[in-house]
Amino acid sequence: MLHRLPAVLALAVAFVALSAAPARAEEEQVAIPEFPPRPKEAPDASPDGIARELAALGADDAGARRAAGERLFWIGEPARPGLEAALKSEDPEVGLQARRVLALLDARKALTPVNVKFKVRGYVVVGSKVEDEKALGGFYKAPNAPVPVPEGLKALPEMVSFVVERDALVVFGRRHLGLRVRLVNMTDKDLPVEASDSRIPVFMQARNEKGEWIAIEYLPSSW
Repeated sequence: MLHRLPAVLALAVAFVALSAAPARAEEEQVAIPEFPPRPKEAPDASPDGIARELAALGADDAGARRAAGERLFWIGEPARPGLEAALKSEDPEVGLQARRVLALLDARKALTPVNVKFKVRGYVVVGSKVEDEKALGGFYKAPNAPVPVPEGLKALPEMVSFVVERDALVVFGRRHLGLRVRLVNMTDKDLPVEASDSRIPVFMQARNEKGEWIAIEYLPSSW
């Protein structure tokens, strides 16, 4: 149940490649650190801009060093040669920050789209802090319970809506690149939602060759 008062659930969806070959089960899963949020202003990816950010990795202020590293991450592969050179810096802080950014770039590069030719099993798992006295019990209870709406999150006022955070990269299924999606209740009423083992019926859709939108995911049943 999504509580009354502004409340939000964090979900994750994957980038999907619809026409690719099935994923191989034996592929190694990747341990991924948390990706930094996209900067509000696009970083300068020119050679001069990259040079400025690399120099800022050695700034006296720790916040400035971290911010420079995050901008270099979002510049991406064009910053890699400079970061690799920074590993040899005589300033240990520059080397430390460069190593951290390179690890993030490598992690993102290792992630792949979801490559399957079958419907994906429902994965939108949510929880509730409200006890359902009518529920039979004995089912999985997810810890993903509603929380207050984060400051700055743009959601429709007085409505229930999905918000896709396009600037927040997340890991889906431990080896796929995804986006964070939030289910936001901005009304003054509780929102009851049917679920199966804490999975709610939220499906990604894709348009087929006829222009029809069809579900490419399904909700598994416990019955």
